[in-house]
Amino acid sequence: MKKAIFFDLDGTLIDSERYYLEGAYVWMKEQGFTGTVEDLYGTVGVTFDESYRLMQSYLPHLSVEDVRRINEDYFLNREPLRYKKLLFPETDRVLKELAGEYALCICSNDPKSELDHFLSECGYEDLFTHVLSCEDIKNAKPDPEIFLKARDLLGLKSEECLIVEDSFCGIAAGKASGIYTTARRSPFPCDQSGADRILETLDELTEVLKEYYHE
Repeated sequence: MKKAIFFDLDGTLIDSERYYLEGAYVWMKEQGFTGTVEDLYGTVGVTFDESYRLMQSYLPHLSVEDVRRINEDYFLNREPLRYKKLLFPETDRVLKELAGEYALCICSNDPKSELDHFLSECGYEDLFTHVLSCEDIKNAKPDPEIFLKARDLLGLKSEECLIVEDSFCGIAAGKASGIYTTARRSPFPCDQSGADRILETLDELTEVLKEYYHE
């Protein structure tokens, strides 16, 4: 069995965090939000439920369910996400270079439908060995369940795996799993101090893998 790399999606393979922040800011302003986009930084890297609760705290005339409905309508119908356009410049090349040598997995808090959409739009249906969503586990990050499940599905030991994350919750989940955890540097205020290694871009991953696996 190949050694493995477990990737988060948002903020790691695609530059989606900015897209979600800017979109949420637009519809929230329409609903009476008077703050700044920086006030929404707390939605980065957390679960959808946590994001909706934070948004609702700024829009007390709406319920959390109202916030969920408006947010989903905005991103599904008004400004649908274009995954291919949001890939970081090096993502496609790095993934295809690594796929021949490592088992690649996606481990994301996103729902399965979003991950399927990402794979289809980018032509990655056969690139990843396993794709795990929030629907495949009971406990979302920062619980380590999703990484441990990916490891066990591959029949590997923790030291035969490496994680690429970006958010505090993702890093915490990676460290709790006992698997070496790297983090792509976030452009937003985010505590990444728990990561074993910070990556400026995915281009640095090749060298990190050589060092980690002593290749």
